[in-house]
Amino acid sequence: MNAAPSTSSPDDTLVGAGEGGRSRWRALLRVAVRFGLAAVVLGAVVGFLWSLLAPVPTFVATAQGLLYTDNLPGEYVAADGWFAVLGAAAGVLVAVVVLVRRGVSGVGIGTVVAVAALGVLGSLVAWRAGHSFSPADPGADGDGRAAIGATVHGALDLSAHGVLLVWPVASLVVLTFALVWEASGRPDDRAGAETPADSVGGDGDLGDLDGRQ
Repeated sequence: MNAAPSTSSPDDTLVGAGEGGRSRWRALLRVAVRFGLAAVVLGAVVGFLWSLLAPVPTFVATAQGLLYTDNLPGEYVAADGWFAVLGAAAGVLVAVVVLVRRGVSGVGIGTVVAVAALGVLGSLVAWRAGHSFSPADPGADGDGRAAIGATVHGALDLSAHGVLLVWPVASLVVLTFALVWEASGRPDDRAGAETPADSVGGDGDLGDLDGRQ
């Protein structure tokens, strides 16, 4: 007795594969949106803390305009320093959360790149949020309205924009340290028992880690 012919066609297989690919992309998009929103919220919190902790430059209103109250104002350096400290804390926090939720074995190159990109986004949000929480730019309203001799507080801003990279760099340092620590903690007898074929398969594990993202 002959078996009944299959009713599936190559077109049906292609349609199923296409739907599976679209579902995977939709899932990745949802994850990206969720983590992007988390980076924005955390960036806003960091910016708010920055506006509370960092000093702002002070000016005195004169007939010639606004002049610094100090010959060498250090508020700009302090503002950059506080932003770097808060950015480093946020970067370490994000990396620790990723390691706790996914485990070291679940961190692949895709996760590392995503954490770094979200760190840059969070830093930008923190910068602009902190600036908006600080006093207004004295050049906009203080120069014409402040009485002679009055003290005017300046806006909070960054003078060294390189500190924007402290957040993503801190995350990368923590993730890299965890990955190196995990790799160095493997049993030594396994390395002695490896064959050339095993070594090639070990490199392939990096691809497997990415496939679990």
